Order: sequence, then structure tokens, then C-alpha cells
Amino acid sequence: NPPPPFRSGMSDVGAVDLPQAGEVAEAAINRLREWEAQHEEDLEEKARQEEAARKATRERAKATLAEFYDQQVTEASGRKEAMLRAAEDGVGNGENKENE
Repeated sequence: NPPPPFRSGMSDVGAVDLPQAGEVAEAAINRLREWEAQHEEDLEEKARQEEAARKATRERAKATLAEFYDQQVTEASGRKEAMLRAAEDGVGNGENKENE
């Protein structure tokens, strides 16, 4: 048997064991899978943070809107009462003036 072509005429002194191509590919695939898993975790965390931010924004908007509506109802009922008092005073004053 002749020696393998890449070893012919070369001595083994100082030779470095090189990993087999399959080992290199497997290591690269493992690193890629680790990166993909980490990336997936990062994306899920970012999605959770975004959802929490949206929920907080909705809650703030809901509270602000409820406060606005309460103010509108209070102001509207105050205006209605003022208009009724003004109408009663106007009717009462008008009747008194006509009867005098």
C-alpha cells in the first residue's frame, strides 16, 4: 500500500492533528443552532416588552379618557343646572316685572 498522497515524502514530526471536515461542520452547525436559540429568546423577550408597553399605553389612555368623560359630564351637568337656574330666574323676574 502506498502512503496517502498528502503524506508522501513528509515526516510526522511537527504534524498537527486537523479536525475532520465532519467535526468542523458539526461545530459550525452547533454554533449556528446556539445563535438561533439565543436569537429566538431575544425576539421573544422583545415581543414581551413591546406587549407590556402597549398594555401600559392602553391603560394610561383608558384612564385619561375616563377622566376626560367624567370632566365632560360634570361640566355639562353644571351648565345644565346654571341654564335651568337662569331660566327660572328669568321667568320669575319676568313674571314679577309684568305683575308690578
